[in-house]
Amino acid sequence: MMNEVEHEFNELNDEEKIKEFNVLQNTIQFQREMLGIAYGFIKSVGIEDIFKKILNGEKLDLDELKKTVNNIKVSEKL
Repeated sequence: MMNEVEHEFNELNDEEKIKEFNVLQNTIQFQREMLGIAYGFIKSVGIEDIFKKILNGEKLDLDELKKTVNNIKVSEKL
């Protein structure tokens, strides 16, 4: 698959290559922005803290889980 894409790219003239490069840059920038928004959401509702505890092997507090679920429900309404 990668060889096919590389071959097609090599067949383009310089102007077309620049256009394709700009499209790729815009796509990457868009994806970065979406990841930033997703991370902001994850952090704001408390999911990040739960992930950290799981990765560190810590026990999860039921009240903390309930709070996170409530935060998600509130954010869905916004």
